[in-house]
Amino acid sequence: MSGWSSSCRSPLLLVLLLLIFPLAAEATSQTTAAAAAGGDRDTLLAIKKSWGNPPQLAASWDPSAAANHCTWKGVTCSGGGIGIVTELSLPGLNLTLPIPASVCALENLTRLDLSYNNLVGAFPAAALYPCAARLRSLDLSHNLLSGPLPSGIGSLSPATMEHLDLSANLLTGEIPEAFSGLTELTQLNMSSNKLTGAIPAWALRHGKLEYLYLFDNGLSGELPRNVTAVNLIELDFSMNRLAGEIPDAFRDLKKLTLLFLYKNQLTGSIPAWLFRHDKLESLCLDENGFTGNLPSEITAANLVLLNLSRNQLTGGIPQAFGNLKNLKRLFLQNNRFTGTLC
Repeated sequence: MSGWSSSCRSPLLLVLLLLIFPLAAEATSQTTAAAAAGGDRDTLLAIKKSWGNPPQLAASWDPSAAANHCTWKGVTCSGGGIGIVTELSLPGLNLTLPIPASVCALENLTRLDLSYNNLVGAFPAAALYPCAARLRSLDLSHNLLSGPLPSGIGSLSPATMEHLDLSANLLTGEIPEAFSGLTELTQLNMSSNKLTGAIPAWALRHGKLEYLYLFDNGLSGELPRNVTAVNLIELDFSMNRLAGEIPDAFRDLKKLTLLFLYKNQLTGSIPAWLFRHDKLESLCLDENGFTGNLPSEITAANLVLLNLSRNQLTGGIPQAFGNLKNLKRLFLQNNRFTGTLC
């Protein structure tokens, strides 16, 4: 009898252990999550204090008024009701003080939007680099950030950063080569700054970039000729000082729906393949120095907007424009066209 009891005791004990261990692990996980959530609430309060308790946050970020910090203005938490902050979106709050280092104490923060504020000074590298392992989206557009971008900006979430918007600031200098280290980047907006130098070659070789906006700067030189960024959907280099011709390699950008190169100093003839591009919807090449005749074959059936005004184009206006059934806006004025319109 005792032998039977001994032989059954071990399997029974094993079953009990298998039941207890998952429960203990789950309890530990819940305790850890609760501690993290409580820490995030305290971190948010520290951030508010560092920003001088701005009135825009005073009413919302108040534990006495709303104990659950996930309901506070601009705060997004992960699912499951455990209170871990993953996103902070605080646009248009007239924030003026520097970004506090405590922002990166939010250990699960993947998205930070501080656009349309009045942040001043240099790019806040010291405050943001501790977030480098996890940030996927950073929007500091429409602020007053100034000076050159740090050469180490490629260390800012190189394996995770997908969306980076620094547009409408006062940034100067060249676009650092270090940006090429952001290998997961799909959208980069550096428009409306005071950037100078050439368009970096890596920008048109980046394998994952889909949206690239560098318009309204002081960029100069010719367009890169080594073009392998085949996933580009929108490309806007308008309002710069770019010169030379449109490289033939641009024809490999098969996914382009928008190409804006207006208000530059581009010359030569407009490539015929542009008028055969089957994905293009918006093409603006106005206010350049393009010359020559327009091609007679125009089959870019998805074109909605075409602006070729204020160039030095000659010859007749092709009748094939009449075949573009989706075309809603066509601008050809201030050229040297001849002949009659049908």
